[in-house]
Amino acid sequence: MLFDQGRTRTISVLILGLFVMSGAAALIYEVVWFQLLRLTIGASAISLGIILATFMGGLCLGSLFYHRFVKDQVHPLKAYGVLELGVGVFGVLNPFLIPLFGGFYFSFSGYGYVDIVLRGGLSALFLLPPTILMGATLPAISRWIAHSRPGAASLGFFYAANIAGAILGCMLAGFYLLRVFDIYVASGVAVVANVLGGAVALAIGHKVSARVEGPADAHAEALPLATTPEVSRRRILWVIGLSGLTALGAQVVWTRLLSLYFGATVYTFSVILAVFLVGLGVGSMFGTRLAHTSRRPALVLAVTQLLLLPAIWWAQFAIQDVIHHLFLFGIQPDSYVEASNWIAKSFNDILAAVIVLAPATLLWGASFPLALVLTFGGGRDPGHSTGQVYAANTFGAVAGALAWSMVFIPTVGTWSAQQVLMVAALIAVALLWTSRATSYVRTRTRIPKSAIAFSAILVAGGLIYLLPAVNNDLMAYGRIKEIWGQGEYLATREGVNSTVMVSSLDAESGPEESGAMNAQVIAKQLHVSGKVVASNLLKDMRLQRELGHLPALFHESPKSALIIGFGAGVTAGVFTLYPEIERIVIVEIEPEVLDISSKYFRVENYDVVNDPRTRIIIDDGRHYLATTDEKFDIITTDPIHPWVKGAASLYTSEFYQLVKARLNPGGIITQWVPLYDSDERAVKSQIATFFQAFPGGSIWNSQEHRIGYDLTLLGQVGPIKINGDRILARVNGNRKVGRSLREIRIKRLADLLELYSGNRSDLSAWLVGAQLNRDRNLRLEYLAGAALNVRIPEEIYRNMTVNITYPSELFDLNHQREMRFREYFSYVNAATKSARERLSTTQAPRSNRSD
Repeated sequence: MLFDQGRTRTISVLILGLFVMSGAAALIYEVVWFQLLRLTIGASAISLGIILATFMGGLCLGSLFYHRFVKDQVHPLKAYGVLELGVGVFGVLNPFLIPLFGGFYFSFSGYGYVDIVLRGGLSALFLLPPTILMGATLPAISRWIAHSRPGAASLGFFYAANIAGAILGCMLAGFYLLRVFDIYVASGVAVVANVLGGAVALAIGHKVSARVEGPADAHAEALPLATTPEVSRRRILWVIGLSGLTALGAQVVWTRLLSLYFGATVYTFSVILAVFLVGLGVGSMFGTRLAHTSRRPALVLAVTQLLLLPAIWWAQFAIQDVIHHLFLFGIQPDSYVEASNWIAKSFNDILAAVIVLAPATLLWGASFPLALVLTFGGGRDPGHSTGQVYAANTFGAVAGALAWSMVFIPTVGTWSAQQVLMVAALIAVALLWTSRATSYVRTRTRIPKSAIAFSAILVAGGLIYLLPAVNNDLMAYGRIKEIWGQGEYLATREGVNSTVMVSSLDAESGPEESGAMNAQVIAKQLHVSGKVVASNLLKDMRLQRELGHLPALFHESPKSALIIGFGAGVTAGVFTLYPEIERIVIVEIEPEVLDISSKYFRVENYDVVNDPRTRIIIDDGRHYLATTDEKFDIITTDPIHPWVKGAASLYTSEFYQLVKARLNPGGIITQWVPLYDSDERAVKSQIATFFQAFPGGSIWNSQEHRIGYDLTLLGQVGPIKINGDRILARVNGNRKVGRSLREIRIKRLADLLELYSGNRSDLSAWLVGAQLNRDRNLRLEYLAGAALNVRIPEEIYRNMTVNITYPSELFDLNHQREMRFREYFSYVNAATKSARERLSTTQAPRSNRSD
């Protein structure tokens, strides 16, 4: 058993509970602080790398230097209590201070090395102090418990308890606190856990001695701490560092692949992280028992690292060929449903993630307590030994996360990146094989050392070489690959932020249906992170060009345009057709999108990248808006679908205030809103939040015959009048603009104005109860994530447009056109109400065929 004395056992169990609360609070803080910092310094790969490195670097520093700054004479439990209370103080301050200091950062930020230093400085200011305190908690408690072999081994239970708390915090934050409340409530829960844990630890510290005494020490005689270790401490630190490196590197790779399969929602990332932590925690418990009883822990550690090779191989095989056949609770990842059943889908995802991740995570979890036992002894301070192991593991984890996300995946791809993981695990085995730790195997088997090594290398090499390739259909279409996984892949790029692909489709169906705009053009699709984000199919081209043409035609005299989210470049390309526009700024977070689209969609986007008026910015669009002083006449924003984690930050009230601040008087914004893969709650949130910032805004359909699929929200700074004569003059005077519109079947003024689908007053009844999307809650991220498999766009469109009326305050038409459009919208209103009753669509008559 862990402890013999009843009182000591009770206290130890209580402290294990404190570690659970500490781990839960730490994960909640991580989610909240990462969200706040992403909104401040951006969501680019550089920014995310800085945030992650700072957070985990603080854990590393706290564990490494605790023994130097806190003397042995300090009661360990009291020290632990003070550390927890200190973390709680920062838990209170950070949610308020990070946004406050964001304004200071925005006033000095720019681009280049200076900006990177500023981002790092801001992250360090808010993350290092609390994470240093978090990292010191395990070394602190080790001074109370780890003065014997059983005590040293038992630290694995505390490590596992901390992970168990992290699992709780991960699921609590991702599935409840942030979904229902906001960052302040979530932080408050974490602060309560810190304060309660710190107070209890201080109270216990006043009643017990500064170390575990009694029978627990008797076990040390049977299995003493090593004075002449079978493996040098330095070598063990290298091994546990490599273990951390492969663990976080694999987590980066598998999260990218599994998020393609599950859908990259906030729930998916919570599920993957929670399952990963479960494996580490359970593995740590098994490792603790082995460390407690085994006479050759170094040999056991070597075996865990060796078994990582088949475990990594299995994970890739399972992603490709196993979990796709797992249909639990009637949920199929490649099918749409009429009503969202996201809880059942999450359970299905959990089971699939366990199948993929369990073998490897169990081995990584078992490695930590084994390494702990191997570094104790020789009269060393337990806090020092624990700190060194924890720091080495954490440092390796930081290196693995950064190397695999920013180097290996972008340069060699996810498949080869996993092969590198297997090589790293093999290096860890070699470090132990060349020591006295494996002499037992060589002696008992009487097989020559060289023969054993050659056999192991041969098997390892076979596993590495035979690692299953990553499926192109999965990378292109994600969860719906069985439905749409067809055609030819023209290009594949695995970038720092996302996987980018271009595919060609069979265009035999022709321009009337799903083909390209004409039968002579190859039908092409652009895929980003397992989702089609753009194409030259008519349905998509209408939306992409509409986002550019509407503001360019409605603005009285546009001179500059900002495009957030390049996609296929079609929207940006529209502005090249207007000679009065003198400056086109494109902001795109993934460089590979620009590179691929400029090559494969050059015709559709009018080669906008090479237009002399164009300037390219590689950055998060929100970060660019916050840090630039430039103002624009037109801003278009077409981010990836809001169910993708992180995209909701480009739909918040605060984001729209940034947009308004960067628009010139009379400036216009257009924003994409999808009705597919969504439900009414998510769409209501998007529209209500937009109308709060732009109360005079309007909604425009992208499809003919009032079919619901995509919408364009149009807002402006100041009043706007859509003058029919001015639009006709502009189109008739510019042959390129006229041809571009005709290609998407907008041939007359009526075709354009009939796309109008309402304003704030028209939708007032429908928007009752809509949840606003704010920085503090990112509500849309959770609403859209839960509606991932819902496919009811026409139903949503009918319900929202049932009260549409003629917009006399918006349209400026001659008397004859006005009468025709008033009649048209009266008919639309009646037809929509009738369609709702019949649950079918009705095509309205054309209002004017002479314009």
